[in-house]
Amino acid sequence: MDRIKEKVRTGVALDSFIVKELDDMVSEAVDLGVTRSEVINAVLHGFIKSDKAHSEKLEKIREYVIRMRKGLLSVHFF
Repeated sequence: MDRIKEKVRTGVALDSFIVKELDDMVSEAVDLGVTRSEVINAVLHGFIKSDKAHSEKLEKIREYVIRMRKGLLSVHFF
């Protein structure tokens, strides 16, 4: 497994709903010993390393942020 050796700590404020969902995922993957941080990192890796062009990813992020600010975000990744 190719793991990135350099890690950077960042502070991120998350909605309580997201934290609850993360905690559910962590508790359901106890066999992996996964952490919140690993889940977030995996999701971001999946998004950022997808085959979509940079401009498509940027446009999707812009759409998500605008919709989230308006309280209209309902995203389905899978």
